Amino acid sequence: MRELDLHGLDRTTALQRIRAFLQQSQRDGVLNLRIVHGIGKGILKELTRKLLDGHPAVYDFGQARPSDGGPGATVVRLRSKNLR
Repeated sequence: MRELDLHGLDRTTALQRIRAFLQQSQRDGVLNLRIVHGIGKGILKELTRKLLDGHPAVYDFGQARPSDGGPGATVVRLRSKNLR
């Protein structure tokens, strides 16, 4: 599972990194991802989920299992680029 850690990033940089992460992962054929946004005030978590919701590359997403970060991380499954 490929991982992106957003700790310490501002909103603009986080959005840029997530978009690039999704694009590169799909291009590389890596379809199972984890985005670590932390718990904090929930700002990066909300930002992450808004971007993922309806994104054409995203098959589904949800909260990570406790062993994978629980509420501080979001797991993502991408669509295969070959299925479009």
